[in-house]
Amino acid sequence: MGSYIRTLKHRKKMRLIIKRQGKSIGKRIKLMWERGVFDKRDFKGKNNPNYGKHHSEKMRKKIGRLIKKTRTPKIRLKLSNLAKKRIGKLNPFYGKHHSEKTKTMVAKKNKINTKRNWKNPIYREKVIRNVFKSLHKKPSFYEKKIIELNKKYNLGYKYTGSGKQITIIGGKIPDFINVNGRKVIIEVYSKGHLGNLKPYNYEFIRSRNFSKYGYTTIFLNENDLFKDDWEEHCLKKLGG
Repeated sequence: MGSYIRTLKHRKKMRLIIKRQGKSIGKRIKLMWERGVFDKRDFKGKNNPNYGKHHSEKMRKKIGRLIKKTRTPKIRLKLSNLAKKRIGKLNPFYGKHHSEKTKTMVAKKNKINTKRNWKNPIYREKVIRNVFKSLHKKPSFYEKKIIELNKKYNLGYKYTGSGKQITIIGGKIPDFINVNGRKVIIEVYSKGHLGNLKPYNYEFIRSRNFSKYGYTTIFLNENDLFKDDWEEHCLKKLGG
């Protein structure tokens, strides 16, 4: 059997057939909904055939690649132009508002979904990382002083408080982590940024969290960093 090469004409014809089939299936499904065929069918929760199942990592990557292929610059431009037609007074919901009943219902559902998603460590870490990136784009003045001290005396700590270096331990982001085999964390803070929280309460909460993962936490604040001999003082606290 000889090889078959699709011509440009054939490909155009196939696209037209697929388009027609799609429209035909869409019309049939619409009619089925109108006739109430799906009314008695409940696909929520355990009734869903995919309940409790998850796509493999391989399948997720495949779906991701397919989505990237379909979102070409031409399609993006088309979607953008369609969106522009729904802005302001062109939006069918313009000037309208949800009722209090609807707002309450949406709020309850969002609360349930957020609680469920928060149990997922991957989701939780992603949210914390994104929020922290938006709030802290650069090391603080105090953190910069410790970064300089670390470089000067080669103390073996890595700054993990912002950017790509962000590290999350037990849902919290430490400022510095020792990379020379010691499970030690440095936390640098200013009393003014604690709000109503007392320094000893802040230190207790942070140290207790990190100790669960075997880390010892050393705290440095403005009192330590504004001493005349602050370098010598900080080195003593760090055991350097």
